Amino acid sequence: MADAQNISLDSPGSVGAVVVPVVFALIFLLGTVGNGLVLAVLLQPGPSAWQEPGSTTDLFILNLAVADLCFILCCVPFQAAIYTLDAWLFGALVCKAVHLLIYLTMYASSFTLAAVSVDRYLAVRHPLRSRALRTPRNARAAVGLVWLLAALFSAPYLSYYGTVRYGALELCVPAWEDARRRALDVATFAAGYLLPVAVVSLAYARTLRFLWAAVGQNPTRVWGQRQEPCEEQRLSWGSSPMDTPG
Repeated sequence: MADAQNISLDSPGSVGAVVVPVVFALIFLLGTVGNGLVLAVLLQPGPSAWQEPGSTTDLFILNLAVADLCFILCCVPFQAAIYTLDAWLFGALVCKAVHLLIYLTMYASSFTLAAVSVDRYLAVRHPLRSRALRTPRNARAAVGLVWLLAALFSAPYLSYYGTVRYGALELCVPAWEDARRRALDVATFAAGYLLPVAVVSLAYARTLRFLWAAVGQNPTRVWGQRQEPCEEQRLSWGSSPMDTPG
């Protein structure tokens, strides 16, 4: 099974051996530049996302950029090597560390997106009551919780991968037996995808429902309430001392 999972099917002169490095190079370049610009904007001198009151969303975006940049810098080059080289050249420790970082950053990104959706729901649905909750201090605590949960959920991958010998080649492949691998794959799919998607979907669905009820339910009433002061003001301006009885 190990030989079917990590041995490159492309010879050095094949199309795949050229296309795959180019694709990974573009991902690396665009991801580094994009996330680097986000960090440069949010970490510029002056009040930052870690200091400015009411900047919880900026802090979550900053955390998302950090997680994505960690993946781009630490994982993409090694993934490119896996798909283009016939053997793993970086040793057992790097094999384990790279795959641990892949899932660590994946969980951190997914949980951060879920936190952003909850933060936006509270800001729209309960703007006044949530002000005491949506503070930079609590946002930093939420970011810490995100990384703690990400570390707990990704910890099994530290032993999931390992290096094996296949002839003269050393490969970085899953080391667990099939039953344990399937169980962890299902748990990863549920915790890293289904749960965040459910939270994001529920939060934005309730946000849209509230906005639809507040704005779209009776727009004529809203416009009427806005026009009443103008109408009263026009009548008061149109009156004169001669119109006053007496």
